[in-house]
Amino acid sequence: MNSFQSYQADFSENRSLHTHLLTQIYEAMSSTSDQNETFFETMVERLASVLDVNAAFIGEFIQPQIVETKAFIFDGTWIDNIHYHITDTPCEHVKKEHQVCCYPQNVQQLFPKDEELAGVNAEAYLGAPLTDSQGEVIGIIVILNQTALTQKELAQTILGILSTHASHELERIRHKRALQQSEAKYKQLVENSPDGIAMLQNDRIEYINEQGRVNLGFEQPGSLPGNFTALFPPEEQRRLRDELKAVEAGVKETTALDISYLTPDENKRNFYLKALYCELNEEPVVQIIIRDMTEQTMNEATIRYMAYYDALTDLPNRYYLYERGNELLDQAHTQDERVAVFLIDIHRFSHINHNFGHETGDTLLRAVGDRLRQFAKFGDLTVRWSGEEFLFIHPIQTPEETNVELGDQLIQLFEEPIRVSGLELHVPVRIGVSVYPVHGKDFSTLVNNADTALHHKDANAAKELTWYEPYMNHQTNEMIALESSLRSALQSNEFELHYQPQRDLATGEITGAEALLRWNHPVFGMVPPKDFIPIAESSGMIVPIGTWVLEQACADMNNLIEAGMRNISLSVNMSPRQFYQEDFIQSVQQLLERKQTPGCSINIEITEGMAMDFTVQNIERLEVLRELGLGLFIDDFGIGYSSLSYMSTLPFDGLKIDRSFVSRMLHNSADAKIIKSMIDLAHNLEMSVVAEGVETEAQYNYLRELGCDTMQGFLLAKPMPIEDFKTSFNQ
Repeated sequence: MNSFQSYQADFSENRSLHTHLLTQIYEAMSSTSDQNETFFETMVERLASVLDVNAAFIGEFIQPQIVETKAFIFDGTWIDNIHYHITDTPCEHVKKEHQVCCYPQNVQQLFPKDEELAGVNAEAYLGAPLTDSQGEVIGIIVILNQTALTQKELAQTILGILSTHASHELERIRHKRALQQSEAKYKQLVENSPDGIAMLQNDRIEYINEQGRVNLGFEQPGSLPGNFTALFPPEEQRRLRDELKAVEAGVKETTALDISYLTPDENKRNFYLKALYCELNEEPVVQIIIRDMTEQTMNEATIRYMAYYDALTDLPNRYYLYERGNELLDQAHTQDERVAVFLIDIHRFSHINHNFGHETGDTLLRAVGDRLRQFAKFGDLTVRWSGEEFLFIHPIQTPEETNVELGDQLIQLFEEPIRVSGLELHVPVRIGVSVYPVHGKDFSTLVNNADTALHHKDANAAKELTWYEPYMNHQTNEMIALESSLRSALQSNEFELHYQPQRDLATGEITGAEALLRWNHPVFGMVPPKDFIPIAESSGMIVPIGTWVLEQACADMNNLIEAGMRNISLSVNMSPRQFYQEDFIQSVQQLLERKQTPGCSINIEITEGMAMDFTVQNIERLEVLRELGLGLFIDDFGIGYSSLSYMSTLPFDGLKIDRSFVSRMLHNSADAKIIKSMIDLAHNLEMSVVAEGVETEAQYNYLRELGCDTMQGFLLAKPMPIEDFKTSFNQ
């Protein structure tokens, strides 16, 4: 009989021996109280020794039904740690019942599937759960003996005492491990962050990741100066130091700065710095994010140039005029001055393009812009207004100065031929003139009136300079007749929609089509949109025509859906005048419900006029259209009507690059760069890009290389009736 069994036999008669045995257990626990790597080994070794059993182990649950042993001793020999599946074992009962379980004999017969019991030839089993502070079972402590246990109460008492201490230690180890894993993950995130990250204390750099060194230009270890603010230009240091002190003192939780920086090799960078209050070793520190915004700033400068300036001539465009020109009128109003607006048109410019090619035409436009720029004096403004039209705006500052003299000078400016590609081209111009404040109080009105003068029926090549007169706004008999024909055309169903397909550049699939309005006049045949859309706009007929277009597009979309063409969408151009109708949103909603057309199958393309008006009401309307499922696209993007400042705030789904950029991009590096900037900007804003006017395989391939999403143009197909489109799609 071994010593433990002797204790068992005599225990009822000798309580002092019981006390002595417990004292040994406490001494064993005391010897294992140091929290180190041998804690569990010492515990199971003393447990097996004091209780004189064959085996003991402590394990941790690494999965609900799997224990990983932390220390396992059998007959005085250490067993390599194992993964122990507790299904159909006594350990499973310990975990389920959250209490000590004892099987003093015949344990193998009770659990025949437990291979570990068989491995040590166990007759008796005693196990206790190890729980964390939340009461969850996180481990187990077990003793095994090859003979039966006769005094299980004593063993349970001892195991219960040890299980409490083992639970605390195992929970501490798990917390420590979780903290180490969290710290390792955080360190990995910081080290692999695309932003620079530094920790500062009293402006001293306590830590900085590799990307921070790269951003600041100090890539070699030890090359950084001690103080962070000393890295920045003197004019920035005080502002930066004050902000960082406020964060470190807890006055501010966070702060953000846009700041300039000069690297040691004198490269100018632009940084976005964000500082946050933190604690390190219970001391306040500042964690600072160093984001290099240089490339984005350059891209924004390119985009701003694209928004405000004409890429071909480098002159301000019409959006620049609308955005900045009113300052000029305000100044004229304050000083009681007049402002002359000259709208200059290159007469028969299309013949130059046709006879000598578009490259020659572009060169000519640049030369015209250069002449006007050189002619301008301080205070004048020269604008590329449209294809072959320029604006020259001149404040009249003295009573002696006359518009007639300046107009004559502008005519004379183009009397001398312009040399282009070895050719001497005579450039006849026509000029329409309006004057602030007599002919209008804003540039929209002034330019419209100058345009009216320019295109008045009495203005021709023989009369190069035409002054605006109010009577010119009265519609001619021809315009009245055309407007009357427009009204009857709508009633007589003379309008029809043709669709130009759009192709996904990545997959080659047809993804949609743009609806283009055609007027099939009973006498004149197909009337070009450029001949009737302006009259429809000015007469207000564009509203009922636009309503018909949207209704017909919904009907055609339903037709396509019934034919199985569900994965495409149809795009409709939206007139500003229609968009501004009070009942516009309600009418669209009712139309979709009445036609039962999915909103997601219809895209709305925003016109030039709407893109200029960013009122709160318009923003709300756009949001409602999005809620109805309709897609929103900016049409003719890049020609100068649209501001890029609104793109990140308004809910547009995509933009359409104007055909003029596509036609020139292979021959003009500036246009190619602008198109790339458009695509990058759109993708950064999670918007798709459609390129219009693609006519050659070279254009198609180049756009695909740039990452453009979709194309449309004559290379794919000309606009066609809906039935032809359906047939083409199915083929």
